[in-house]
Amino acid sequence: MTDIPEKYTPPSVERRAFHCPHCRVFARQLWYVPCAAHYGRQDAPQLPSSQEIENLLDRQGRSLAAGVAFTGAVHTVAFKRYAELRRQKRPVLSSLEGLDGEKLENAWFSCCDHCYEVAIWVWDRLVWPPVRRASPPNQDMPSEIQKDYEEASEILDRSPRGAAALLRLSIENLCNHLDVSGNSLNDKIAFLVKSGLPEQIQQALDTVRVIGNNAVHPGQIDLQDDRDTAETLFDLVNLIVDSMISRPRQISKLFNRLPETAREGIRRRDAK
Repeated sequence: MTDIPEKYTPPSVERRAFHCPHCRVFARQLWYVPCAAHYGRQDAPQLPSSQEIENLLDRQGRSLAAGVAFTGAVHTVAFKRYAELRRQKRPVLSSLEGLDGEKLENAWFSCCDHCYEVAIWVWDRLVWPPVRRASPPNQDMPSEIQKDYEEASEILDRSPRGAAALLRLSIENLCNHLDVSGNSLNDKIAFLVKSGLPEQIQQALDTVRVIGNNAVHPGQIDLQDDRDTAETLFDLVNLIVDSMISRPRQISKLFNRLPETAREGIRRRDAK
């Protein structure tokens, strides 16, 4: 783990630390040169069944518990994490265990020092996991909204218009999460304004609403060729979450740290 920088640091084959494309944490990356071990001219990969994976992990786990040297992971990843990745059928580093192999040129593996997930690179292009160019979601973002945010980030390169539509949906779900009244997103924004929503956040909400509408129903704004506009929406969503959820939560936490007598005095003052 390394110190967290102020700004988002996108993954790059030229960096030794960046925001991991899996866990989104700024962390050191361990780089590996991939090796290829061939099956033979008459063989092809045979995917193990779920039961075969469980049996293998069980044998390795019993060996580890008995104090036998465990060679299933090249680095110091805990066996529990290694087993979890194997069960999920996700890439995970392991030793070749005596197999002969050849170096795979123009390709690299990076392994996050925080989550131990593997990223796969071809030259300078990240091919696994799907590229996420947007800033990480606000940590206070509700999980159901974060899911749409992450999906929008994954499809940004392929479909900016689709990403914008998902972000508009994120705003609608955020309004529902906050129990905002109104039949349409426009009505909900109006309700928030009457409730004291800062003008700057209102403008951010309207930006997401207008651009989102045009992303679904192409009109004056066509996001198909406007990737930069789509990218700004991610920052707007985080800004809204920060204003409507994070800051009130922080203020409430600070207020609750005051002595009860001081809080009661403030309540009496405000009741007048």
